[in-house]
Amino acid sequence: MAGAISGGGAVNSSWAIASGWWAGQGALAYACRRGAPRRFRHHVAPMGGVGLRPSDSFALDPREVKAAVRAEVAPLDRNFFREGGQLAESLSRLDGLWSRAIQHLGGEGADRLRPREAASGLAAARWLLTGALARTESRGMHRRLDHPATDEGPVLRYALRGVHRIEVEPQGAEAALEEAAS
Repeated sequence: MAGAISGGGAVNSSWAIASGWWAGQGALAYACRRGAPRRFRHHVAPMGGVGLRPSDSFALDPREVKAAVRAEVAPLDRNFFREGGQLAESLSRLDGLWSRAIQHLGGEGADRLRPREAASGLAAARWLLTGALARTESRGMHRRLDHPATDEGPVLRYALRGVHRIEVEPQGAEAALEEAAS
């Protein structure tokens, strides 16, 4: 949580999981009916690598990655009572783990799911910490001990992009209005 509201309440979360599962099942059924696996095998290239195709070996246990992510984002003293130095330290540790995951996190056959889950959790934690570090104010559920006041200027949103190197772009209220109007 880095913004004014989390948006991840029980109803939102359950809908996201359920609709994603239904969409995936529908896409699989459609592809199987059309013979897609045979037809597309020669026309597509795999995307993504972290948790799927390590550059070196399968030497990183997904349970280790999940435990490290939980250690940085789950404790209340780290994630609810936030401070810039602490956020930066957590992000630095997870960035280092990301570099290791690129090289060593993966699996084969039935063992491909857990590494990919671990990689997605690690990516989400890095985005969360990057956004929290960028927002140097307390607003809504986002509370910074080192920045306890709410900025009285225009409310900014922070667009994050990137996977290996995450970039943050503060966007003013006018950007949100333009997007809503289009």
